[in-house]
Amino acid sequence: MPLSFWIRRFLTVFTAGFVLLFVVGLMKGRSLRQVTLESALWSAIATSLFIATRLYHLSKGRRCELCQDTPPESGDSSATTRR
Repeated sequence: MPLSFWIRRFLTVFTAGFVLLFVVGLMKGRSLRQVTLESALWSAIATSLFIATRLYHLSKGRRCELCQDTPPESGDSSATTRR
């Protein structure tokens, strides 16, 4: 897969995690600086783990139907086509 796919995936997962952690941190009443730093750090860690596990499973030939990060095989009868 092209590098742009993985960069886009990283940014999408990082952004979603950051926003979620940021909002929760603010709701807890923490300072803006602390919330920003912690959210960025934990989002980067979680996103890196997610991408690493996806690359590992991809190298083993395992597909993720939820992620849709690999095209269906031509002989796969369980693959559905999108319209």
